[in-house]
Amino acid sequence: MNISLQRNSISVYLDGPTTLEIDELGSLCDGFTFNPTLFRSLGVANYLEHCELLAEKEKIKPISFEVIADEYDGMMRQARLLASLGRNIWVKIPALFCNGESTKRVIADLQNEGISVNVTAVFSLEQIKGIAEVLNKDSSIISVFAGRIYDLGLDAKLIVAEIVKWNSENLQSKILWASPRMVFDIISANQVHCDIITVPPNILIRKKLWGKSPEDYSRETVQMFYKDASKSGFAF
Repeated sequence: MNISLQRNSISVYLDGPTTLEIDELGSLCDGFTFNPTLFRSLGVANYLEHCELLAEKEKIKPISFEVIADEYDGMMRQARLLASLGRNIWVKIPALFCNGESTKRVIADLQNEGISVNVTAVFSLEQIKGIAEVLNKDSSIISVFAGRIYDLGLDAKLIVAEIVKWNSENLQSKILWASPRMVFDIISANQVHCDIITVPPNILIRKKLWGKSPEDYSRETVQMFYKDASKSGFAF
C-alpha cells in the first residue's frame, strides 16, 4: 500500500495493527502500540504468545505492550516478562489501579530495574505531577488520552499543551497523544509539540487524502452516495 506520509517533528506509532497491517503500513510509522482492548478486538486467544509473535516480527522499532494485572506483584511479573521480549519493548503501566489508587510504586520499581515504561490512560496534569518524581526522562513515555478527553467535552488540545509545557520545564519525558479520533489529530498533536502520536490503521490510511481539494472530495462523496444507492436497488 503506497501512502505518502510526510515527516515532521512528531513520531507516528501505529496503534493496534494486525500482522498484515504491520506488513502494509509498517514502513509509514515509527513504532507500534497495543493494549488488551485492541487484542480482544483482534481476536487474540493467548495474550503473551501474541506479544511474542509481534516482538519477533519487529525487533527494531519501539513496541508498547500493556500489563493486564491489577495489583503490584502481578504487574511487576508481567512487566518483566514483556520487557524480556526485546530491547525495543516499552511496558505500558496504567497510571492507576482499577480502585483509583496510583501505580507510582510499580512505575518506580520497574524504572529502577531499567525497564522502559509507557504510563498509559493519563487524563490530567495532576496525574503526571503525582508520579513525576519516579519517572526517568530517558525511559518514560506518558500517554495522554486526548481523544477521550475530547469525549468529556473538554478541549484536549489546550490540556495537552499545558502538559507538554509543564513536562518540558520539569520532567522531559516523551509525551504521547493517544486515542485520536481523526486525521487532524496528527496536526493538533504536532502543533502542541507532542513527541509521539498513536494512530490506528483506519486513520493512518486516510492520511492519503491530504492534498486533495475540498471540491474534489465533495464530488467523490456525492458519487459514493449515488453508487451505493444504485447498488442497493433503492428507488421511489
